[in-house]
Amino acid sequence: MKIDQSVKSGPAEFCWSDIERLNQWFAKTREESGSKLELQGSLKRGLQKGQIVEWGMPHGQNTRSVLLSFIRACPDFVLWVYGDSSLEVYPPAWAAQGIDLSKIYFTCCERPIQTLKPIFLESGFSLIVLDSPKKLTQGELAFACSSIRKNKQSLFIVRDFFLNPNKGNPLARFRVNGFMMKTPPKRGVSVLQLKAVRGNSQPLFLKEEEFR
Repeated sequence: MKIDQSVKSGPAEFCWSDIERLNQWFAKTREESGSKLELQGSLKRGLQKGQIVEWGMPHGQNTRSVLLSFIRACPDFVLWVYGDSSLEVYPPAWAAQGIDLSKIYFTCCERPIQTLKPIFLESGFSLIVLDSPKKLTQGELAFACSSIRKNKQSLFIVRDFFLNPNKGNPLARFRVNGFMMKTPPKRGVSVLQLKAVRGNSQPLFLKEEEFR
């Protein structure tokens, strides 16, 4: 499996959000879901080590923009794995938002955990993003969960559909749906809404000027 840093073309647009507000919201979601675990690391760093976060973000809504805030805050190497080569991101747009492309590697495979098993056995990447994976078995997810906990990594699983609260990945520490909404025409502002699938926290709303 080839892993590289080559610049790839694609239609996606990305921008970054306020990492402190995001982590305050995640901390509140953690508290209200009944967990006694404390938020690890500083809010400024933003990444939760040893945990899986599952995101419901259909293509075409630019909701994936919020993920760049975590990449931007990550001081170490990041691996972004595509499940569909036709939906690649456009890294120059990331660079325009202050993302250091020298720390991001890209690859594409349909069964990422099975194919990239040696990657999960090492601690070379602080954050691994599985973008629209074609297939993940419960056994593969259990292996990944154990590996990232041992290596103190973070794993984001980004689905191209909204997550269902009645079924899904029980190993994910957080399950979050992202929605892009429009305010009334007179205001003309785009608003990104993050809503936890599990837990009782209130949704987080980010106005357009807050994530551009």
